Amino acid sequence: MGNSEIEHVVNIQINRKIIARLKELQIPMDLMGTTIFILIAMLEKKIELLDAADDKNKQRRMLMLYMRLEREKILVQTNKKENNFALELPIYSLTNHGLSLAKWLKNEFNDEIHAENLEPIVEAENSKIQAQDKYGFSLEWCETYNNLFPSFKQSNPKVIYSRLEKFRRMFPEYFKPDLLLCAVQLYIKESAKLDESLTYLRTAQFFLWKMEGKGNITYDIAEWCRKCLTQKQETQHDTNFLNIA
Repeated sequence: MGNSEIEHVVNIQINRKIIARLKELQIPMDLMGTTIFILIAMLEKKIELLDAADDKNKQRRMLMLYMRLEREKILVQTNKKENNFALELPIYSLTNHGLSLAKWLKNEFNDEIHAENLEPIVEAENSKIQAQDKYGFSLEWCETYNNLFPSFKQSNPKVIYSRLEKFRRMFPEYFKPDLLLCAVQLYIKESAKLDESLTYLRTAQFFLWKMEGKGNITYDIAEWCRKCLTQKQETQHDTNFLNIA
């Protein structure tokens, strides 16, 4: 192997301790491999690997992950303009917090895994949410759900998918794709009657559930699922009444 090939390799590993640390940072399981790849590549200044992975920062999903890591104070956009009209693609680097995290991750690695071999891992992670699960949910469904909300209340579809399981465990009777979409539509319709601006509307991800403090979790969508079912029953009752008459 020549020197030029060695320069285009980073070594990473995922273990239980690393998974626990990233969970603390609210990084979904399907994004952990890519997150580690980004941090180690930046730490070792292997930017050419990042460019190869995200087509020089043009891949929307990678860009969304960069933005997520920026919100967590792990990355910072180094070419950010004071106005919002700059046409340059964003360039990111590690913050002090991100640098500490990247160094900690590297210290946790035991066995070597080449970054080039990470691609099948990332693809496997993504494939889990590309296809429908046994309940009929998929990333495509999450995008449909997300698009029902006004743009300023939308969330990352992958984050939405990662929050579904918690809702399923609490309300298995409501865990149906069509029912959840009905709940969103009814919620937005009724909310617009009270406030056309929809300023106080829940965001897409928090409508599923939201931690309110002191361990209390609200599941707003559950109430609207119940309302959807009630409306359906009333409609069926009215139809049956008309048929009898």
